[in-house]
Amino acid sequence: MRTRAFILLTLLPLAGPRLSAFEILPLQPTECDELTLVITQGFSADCNWGVFPTVTSTEDEILVQLRVRGQLICRQVPVERTFRVPLGRFDPGTYRVRVEWTGDPPILPVVDTLTVAEGTCARPGDGFLRGDVDADGQVAINDAVRILSYLFQGGTIDCLDAADVDDQSAVIITDAVVILVYLFLGGVPPAKPFPECGPPLDGFRLGCEVPACGSDGEPIWMARGDGCFQCEPCETPSLGETVEALRGSGFEVLDAALVSVIVCNACHRCPTGRVYLVLVPPDDAAILAGRGWIEWDGPPPED
Repeated sequence: MRTRAFILLTLLPLAGPRLSAFEILPLQPTECDELTLVITQGFSADCNWGVFPTVTSTEDEILVQLRVRGQLICRQVPVERTFRVPLGRFDPGTYRVRVEWTGDPPILPVVDTLTVAEGTCARPGDGFLRGDVDADGQVAINDAVRILSYLFQGGTIDCLDAADVDDQSAVIITDAVVILVYLFLGGVPPAKPFPECGPPLDGFRLGCEVPACGSDGEPIWMARGDGCFQCEPCETPSLGETVEALRGSGFEVLDAALVSVIVCNACHRCPTGRVYLVLVPPDDAAILAGRGWIEWDGPPPED
C-alpha cells in the first residue's frame, strides 16, 4: 500500500527558486475511490494563479500535465497555492504516476508509484436511497427490521451503504434506531443521499452489490474549459478526441458541442475561451462532476 509521502517538484521559472509538493488522496485507495492529486505550489508573485490539468492514463501509467496561468496584473509578494486535480477511479494494480508542468523551457517530470487495492463497490454512477435497506423505494419500519435481522439473525443486505443510515462507515444497531426515531418521533433523517436517490457524496464505503436505485432522468449537458485561455496558439485535444476519451473510460456521451464563453470582461487581448460540452445520463454527470466538469447553465447548444 502507498505510504504517506510528499514529493518535491521543480518549480516553473516564473515562480522563482521555490519548491512544491504533491500527494494523492486517499492515501490507501481502492478501486472504489475517486482519487485526487493535491499539489502545493510556491510563487514569487501573487497573480491569482490557476492550474489547468490534463489527465490521461493507460493500463499501468497515470500522466498528469499541469499548465499554470495567472492574471496580467500581479502583487509582488510571495504566495503558496494549493490545487486539487480530480484523477478518477482506477482498477486494482500498481501505477506509474508522472506529473509534468508544461511550459518553456520544459520542467523535468516527477515520477512516483501508486497502488490501488481491490474493493467491494458498486459501478460508477449507481446510486441508492440511504435507509432504504429493502430497496422498495422508501424508508419504512421494514428497513429497521432488515438491519436488526442482519445484525442478530444472520440476515443479508444487498447494499450495506444503504443500511449505514448515519453514514458512520458501519452497520450497527443505532442505524435501525435512527430510522425508528425519524419515522415515529420526528428525529434526524438518514444521511444523504436522502430523501432522493443518488450517488453517495463521499463514495461507497461498505459495498453495494445490488444498488437500491439508479439516478434516472433526463440527460444533462456538462461543461469543461479546454485549459487554453491565453491568446497564443495552444495545443488542446479536439472535441472528437475528448468525446472518445470519455467513451473509452465508460461514459455514455449522447451528444457534444464546442462553445466560446467570456472569461475576462476587463481583458481586451483574450476575451473568450473554448468550452467542451457533452450530453450524458445523470449517473455519468455525477461522476464527471468529480472530475472537474460542471453542469452547463447556458442555453442548449445549437445543432
